[in-house]
Amino acid sequence: MSKQVTVLLISTLMIAGTASAAIDTPVTDGLLVGLDGSAVTMDGGAVQYWNDQAALGGSQNFYQATLTRRPSLIANHVMPGGTTHNILDFNGTTDYLGLLADSSMETNTITVFTVVHGDNLDDSTSGYYISTADSANDRRWTMGERGSPNKNWITLATSGSNSAKICDVTGANQEEWYISSMTLDAADTGDVKAQTVSENSYLSADAATDATSAVYTHVRTRIGADTYDPSRYEFDGQLAEVLIYNRVLSAQEKSDVEQYLKYKYFRSATVEPPVSNGLLIGLDGTDVMTAGDSIKFLNDQITAGGASDFYQSSSSYRPSLITNSVMPNGKSHNIIDFSGTNEFLSIGATSSLSTNTITSFVVVRCNAMEDSRTGYVLATADTAVRWATGERSNNNRWFALARGTTLLIPELTGIAQDQWYIVSMSWSGDTGAVSCRSLSQSGDLVTVSNTGAVDTSRDHVRTRLGCNADTTANYFFDGQMAEVLVYNRALPVSEVLSVEEYLNEKYLTGFDPGTVILIQ
Repeated sequence: MSKQVTVLLISTLMIAGTASAAIDTPVTDGLLVGLDGSAVTMDGGAVQYWNDQAALGGSQNFYQATLTRRPSLIANHVMPGGTTHNILDFNGTTDYLGLLADSSMETNTITVFTVVHGDNLDDSTSGYYISTADSANDRRWTMGERGSPNKNWITLATSGSNSAKICDVTGANQEEWYISSMTLDAADTGDVKAQTVSENSYLSADAATDATSAVYTHVRTRIGADTYDPSRYEFDGQLAEVLIYNRVLSAQEKSDVEQYLKYKYFRSATVEPPVSNGLLIGLDGTDVMTAGDSIKFLNDQITAGGASDFYQSSSSYRPSLITNSVMPNGKSHNIIDFSGTNEFLSIGATSSLSTNTITSFVVVRCNAMEDSRTGYVLATADTAVRWATGERSNNNRWFALARGTTLLIPELTGIAQDQWYIVSMSWSGDTGAVSCRSLSQSGDLVTVSNTGAVDTSRDHVRTRLGCNADTTANYFFDGQMAEVLVYNRALPVSEVLSVEEYLNEKYLTGFDPGTVILIQ
């Protein structure tokens, strides 16, 4: 990474930023420290103060009195998602910042998130980008990069017996940015956990146990160097954001914070349909979190903070990611591949789908159109399936389903399993109208509609991709998906055509959906 620095030749400057605009994490309970590059005080062309925007229990500003030991500010750095942010640059020899008030760190439960890039991951040196020490000068907890073996992010926690518990997250790439996080539960289980999410959404983790200890008095917390001796383990790299909590966050809370940071720094929005009114969910293969070769999270690009992300906690049930698949229009896209055996993703929060009017679009290809199976592409349920789209065991059919006073399942025939389709459904529970429509890569349009599924809104308890939404997962889909859009209203035909044109241009052939051949 280039280390060109924008030098600000003024004596003292506060880079404008407010907590609401800059630090806007979805989890605020227990947030001790919130730092990003929008709130720094410059002096002598370097960062004198990195100003806390959380300020729980008093100001937690980080400070460096000595001009020659101050990190630099790289202004308007272009992050992986294309957005620009101010970041702090540590040179690996002299630069570090110390916390002015350490008393709030006197806790034996902690969760830390950093957005970090290391310049020396490939050499044999170690660098700590955040480290704390107690009154006995023992490191309490530390995060950094590991010199031996190299290419590792590390988390270290010291137990009551002064025994260091170290988590190594391997395979780090110094060309990439990472969200590196740690949790320490020294009050109860002694568990130490470390996790990184790269800018390319690859997930790695490690854990250690038996780091239990009582609360120690913290005397130092430093960013960029060791707490024993600031001339040791200096960090060579950049930091964009640091969040510190005085408790162990739940798995869902950790996911929400990670998604917030991903959206802020790594996201490159690729779901941009021309109709935005009522758009609840927008998914495609560019914004996923993978664990190994499978997809753990398929992240919603419409609602930040993880509210509508789809996930699968079990590694045995995760779909695969096919990268750079060549679509019918010749463009390459990442797509999600479901095997038809047991793979599916579930939405974390379904309250926004508690509606009786819906329009959904899926860019989809089925591997099993010609057999006798049924596979659900997208489905929601309360006590039973409420609405869904999928492929029908009655060969070569797409179907839509809406359950109101009457269960209606309009079906589209004549579908080929070697073709990509834009499949949409619309349901208005107020009028009972249900329609299903598909546009193929060959330009064939199939549409059918029924009426009679009148119903009021009900609470949704499950929404899934790749299978039905009943209590027991079944009817697994065998095929691939490229994009999913869900609206909380029944779109008129003009808007359906507009969204189809956007999806067709992006994935299929670029012809005008308004001029395609109507088969049915």
